Amino acid sequence: MLDLDGFQDFFTKATEAAKQRGQSGAFFENEVARTLDCFGNVCQAFSTYASRRAPSDPQPFARGINSIQLVNNGQRWWIASVTWDTERTDNSIPARYDKK
Repeated sequence: MLDLDGFQDFFTKATEAAKQRGQSGAFFENEVARTLDCFGNVCQAFSTYASRRAPSDPQPFARGINSIQLVNNGQRWWIASVTWDTERTDNSIPARYDKK
């Protein structure tokens, strides 16, 4: 679990580690699919993403799913929380969340 400062520290360290491996420290993430479930003033979004070092990279270096919880206060939607997990050999993105 990370607060805003913890996330910034995590991201900074990951970027520096990439640079030390001779990789670009750049990071581009785009949404490739979304599933949205709502009830009243709450919504749960599963946003499948692909991460690249440059927008022109043919293959992402990482993929995963962001789980975003949203709440509407009657005037606008607010992000209540965001969690995510990355795809790996033992954790494939299910077909219903992966619209290749």
